[in-house]
Amino acid sequence: MGNIYESGTGVRQDDAQAVYWWLQAAAGGDAIPQWQLGRMYENGRGVDKDLNEALRWYRESAARGNARAQQALARLE
Repeated sequence: MGNIYESGTGVRQDDAQAVYWWLQAAAGGDAIPQWQLGRMYENGRGVDKDLNEALRWYRESAARGNARAQQALARLE
């Protein structure tokens, strides 16, 4: 659902709703929504910009093997 709201496919584009749905999936340990949340916090989309929170989500995702999150950590740390 997060991807649908981020892209606006069939619904009104809404970054805050994307974050809401990714939080649900990320809480269950899904690495891709965790990476998506990192992006949103890094860029202040749907949430206030918060690099500490972005790093937290990137670390969670990277620990599960997500290469994009690992790249984000290398760039930010």
